[in-house]
Amino acid sequence: MTDSNMKEFVNLTDLQIAANWICNKLKEYDTTKLRLHLKRHRRRDQLFSGYCRYEDFLVVAAIHEKMPLPFCLTKPIGSKPNRRRRRGFDYLWKEMSVATEDQAMVWVAGHECWHYLCKTKQQKGNWETRANKFGFAWLEEFTADSLEKTSLFDTFFSLPANTKKKKVKVIYG
Repeated sequence: MTDSNMKEFVNLTDLQIAANWICNKLKEYDTTKLRLHLKRHRRRDQLFSGYCRYEDFLVVAAIHEKMPLPFCLTKPIGSKPNRRRRRGFDYLWKEMSVATEDQAMVWVAGHECWHYLCKTKQQKGNWETRANKFGFAWLEEFTADSLEKTSLFDTFFSLPANTKKKKVKVIYG
């Protein structure tokens, strides 16, 4: 799926659900200058990476091709004053579980798109903590949308197609 408003969209992954969601989410903004590339990488030291190149408004969001799932994503999303610290503040941290590659891609794309939105003066505060917070907001919204479309039972307890279904008595407590 491509948004005709976007200057360029390249999806070099098999993550069609995330790609469609990201394109739909970006319809809320002016993306006439945006060149967005979604891809995979092989760097051993990073689960994901990305950048926003300001000269030509290229945003690249990449996740590792063999991402270990699930994992806990922990990033700073703000700060609070602390005079006892040398730098004068403490970070405020947010933690979320990432269960799918689609979720990881949505977070990276949201984080990098924040930098694009700030550079094009559609948002204010081009800091890493704000980009992290924006990525988490996208991740939460994507996860909520995904849960509405599929039930938790189907997601976690689906059987292979060739498996016979049996009646199971469930005991609570």
